Amino acid sequence: MNGQGRRLPLLAAVLGGAGLVLIVLFLAMLAPRPAGRTATAPPGPAPPAYRPLPTPPNRDLYDLTRRLRSDGLPPVGGGSPTPPTRQVGDREVFWAMNLDTYTPFTVTAVLRYAGPHTLFYFDEASPVDQAVIEQAAREFETRVYPVIRRHFGSEPSPGLDGDPRLTILHARIPGVAGYFSAADGYPRFINRYSNERTMFYVNFEALRPGTQAYLSVLAHEFTHAVQFNEHRAEEGWIQEGLAELGSFLAGFPPRSAEAFLTDPDVQLNRWPEQPSAAGRNYGAAYLFFRYLFSHYGGFERIVDYMRQGGRGIGGINAYLQPFGTDFDRVFLDWTVANLLGRRGDRYGYPDYGAGVRAVTLLNPGDTYRGRVNQLGARYFEISSPGNYRLVFSGALETPIIPTRAPSGSHFWWANRGDNTDSTLTREFDLSGVDRATLRFRAWWALESGWDYAYVEASADGGRSWQVLSGRFSRADDPFGHRFGPGYTGRSGGGPAPEWVEEAVDLTPFAGRKVLIRFEQVNDDAVNLDGFALDDISIPEVGFFDDAETDQGWEARGFVRTDNRLPQRFGVRLVKFGREVAVESVPLDAANQGEYLIEGLGRDFDRAVVVVAGLSPDAAQPAAFQLTLEPR
Repeated sequence: MNGQGRRLPLLAAVLGGAGLVLIVLFLAMLAPRPAGRTATAPPGPAPPAYRPLPTPPNRDLYDLTRRLRSDGLPPVGGGSPTPPTRQVGDREVFWAMNLDTYTPFTVTAVLRYAGPHTLFYFDEASPVDQAVIEQAAREFETRVYPVIRRHFGSEPSPGLDGDPRLTILHARIPGVAGYFSAADGYPRFINRYSNERTMFYVNFEALRPGTQAYLSVLAHEFTHAVQFNEHRAEEGWIQEGLAELGSFLAGFPPRSAEAFLTDPDVQLNRWPEQPSAAGRNYGAAYLFFRYLFSHYGGFERIVDYMRQGGRGIGGINAYLQPFGTDFDRVFLDWTVANLLGRRGDRYGYPDYGAGVRAVTLLNPGDTYRGRVNQLGARYFEISSPGNYRLVFSGALETPIIPTRAPSGSHFWWANRGDNTDSTLTREFDLSGVDRATLRFRAWWALESGWDYAYVEASADGGRSWQVLSGRFSRADDPFGHRFGPGYTGRSGGGPAPEWVEEAVDLTPFAGRKVLIRFEQVNDDAVNLDGFALDDISIPEVGFFDDAETDQGWEARGFVRTDNRLPQRFGVRLVKFGREVAVESVPLDAANQGEYLIEGLGRDFDRAVVVVAGLSPDAAQPAAFQLTLEPR
């Protein structure tokens, strides 16, 4: 995978309350490069402060169920459920997910081990020996469980079923080694495929119980179970990086780091739609948090970080504030650490020796024109002796999403993020008409079957809502996450989204005032470019909004935008000699900068230029140019 044909991939998955991502755990690793150098000349100030887009509100599945489903929330009983009596030999039926076909199926499983912390269930047709199961369970209970609890906190205990123990279901699950599903943490009236207990899943045909690979997957998935309890609203990329870190702390270093170091230009805070492409993303997120906690607070502070309540980069900045630094500075130091490997200062890992292997040679007179991902990095080596002028030029702006407004320059955009719920609401007076139609242009790229956008109406001031159908809304609900007819997948039906003209009948609300709402609900993992709106109209009452001015909408998470964000870059020069010097290449307001390199071949042996994109709210790579002029 990812061009690494020599490696045999073993896949493990994380099935969030909606989204699916895969962990690529490589069974073979490249040999780490030796390190052990000393950095000098600390870099200059960080780039200008970035003004992030508004953060969408957290998704609340109970509130969404109450508002949008016709049957609402059922009556809530008093007290906690009585803990069930479970004994080895008991049979139970579970929901599981075929991750080749993305279809739910049922498994009849037998309880083969009941310990103080865990219940090990195996498909009733499983051939695994009882002694092997008991040894693997003891390994998890004694080696993995206490380490993850100490560093990350507690799983939901007791679960919805009243049992304080964690369920681990071993079954034939095509296409994956294991996964965690946040849906199991919610009642079935919220997700019909919920098993209503704290649990995760293992494919016993892909992993032999008790092996290192098996325990590594258990550590990763158990970390997700803890995250669900401690901070379920966190961004998916952070949850994945910390889950990989959980495997490391339990004694099973993830091999995903090797995929990243072989090709490090990957956006740290985004996740690919295709699970098979996520190996580098796992490695990047894992190494970033391994680096961060190695230098700022230690691994014992992970639980403090999780419990502070922040989300995404804002949460990282809140954690780093007492240390006198911020995400930008730490990220740029980390890009250098990924080059240098094991070191005793902030430009390396205290106990990790591998370094990036994707370095482009920059010869005298060369001009490189290319792109770098946001929160990704490109590396350029200069090794020819001489004196040079290094000239950098970068794009000033970057698009938020890959489209243009269908009219004018602005449109409404529902934002992006995991575990989010964005709304755009406005009141309309339809009392003077006997029929009405809501018309708008829409563009969307939403994780199909997991993330949805809706059109809704309320005739009672927002106390109750009805989800409305349009020509392009879908009624299918493969994973139990839809709240009504919604928009998912890609608009236009092709591989790339297109603007479409939608029409929704408002005639049932004619003759009175009505609230109209657009709502985008994203699940736990994998968010795409989102839902965009323009040219919203109700012709019968003379309303037209082309988003060029504010027309009285109440936006929570939605942004009225011209689809442009300021582009920022970070450029550093690393000199290799008897010592290693790290210098910052200053850039002006036009993203132009130059640096004089003197004494290459005399005072130091070689240099590497690190170019990073620093506009995390964008998901499009940033164009730049790098020239090496002889002097």
